[in-house]
Amino acid sequence: EHFKKPFEHEYREIKYPNIFWMLQQLLHPLITSFVLLTYNFGGKYILYGAQKLRLLSMAITEGERYGEKPKYFPRLLPEPLCALALNQFNKLDKLNKHRRDLATMYEDVLRDRADIVIVENYDKGAVWLRYPIIYNDAREIFQEAKERNMILGTWYREIVAPLGTNFDAIDYKMGDNKIAEYVALRILNLPTNIRTSKLEAGEVVSFIKAHGWRKKFRE
Repeated sequence: EHFKKPFEHEYREIKYPNIFWMLQQLLHPLITSFVLLTYNFGGKYILYGAQKLRLLSMAITEGERYGEKPKYFPRLLPEPLCALALNQFNKLDKLNKHRRDLATMYEDVLRDRADIVIVENYDKGAVWLRYPIIYNDAREIFQEAKERNMILGTWYREIVAPLGTNFDAIDYKMGDNKIAEYVALRILNLPTNIRTSKLEAGEVVSFIKAHGWRKKFRE
C-alpha cells in the first residue's frame, strides 16, 4: 500500500494478462519438466515444437532485441500464477540449499586449478543461480559437453544478451567494454538447479577438471 500510493493512477490502469498468455505460463513448468527428463531422447524437439505451436511463450520477444519493452508488460498477476509462485516459495529453502551445496562442490574440486578462475571472497550466504567459472577453452569444453549430453548454461556468453541483439539500437560498439568481452568468450556456467543431482554435478566438474589433462596429452 505504501508503494502503491504514488503510482495509484498508473496502478489502476494496469490490466490482467489475457487467458492465452496465462495458460502459456501455467503450461511452462509442466512442459519444461518433461523436456528436461527426456532431453537426451528427443526432449529438445518437443520444446521446439511447443514453442512453434505457441504452447509456450518465448523467453525473448523480437522487439527486445531492439531495446523495446514487451507489449504485455506491465500486467497484474492473476490468482492461478500467484498460487504457482506461492508453491515455489514453499520450496525456497530446499532449492537454495541445493544450489549452495552444488556450488560448494564445484569450488572444492576446482580451487586448485591455476588455469580456472572461480569466484572468491563472496558472501557465504549467496545462492548460486549458476556457478560461473572462467577458462580459456570454455567454448571447446561447451561443445564437448554438448556432445556428451551434458547441459551447461549459455548465460553471459554474449556481451549483450540475447544473441542477435541489435547493437546499434542499444548504442553499443565492440570494444566499449573489453573486460566484459574477454569474459564472455571464456565463461562457463555450471548447473545448480534442483534437477541436477550431486552425482550429475560431480560428473560435470570432473569432466571439466580432466579437460586440461586431455589437452596436454593431445599436445
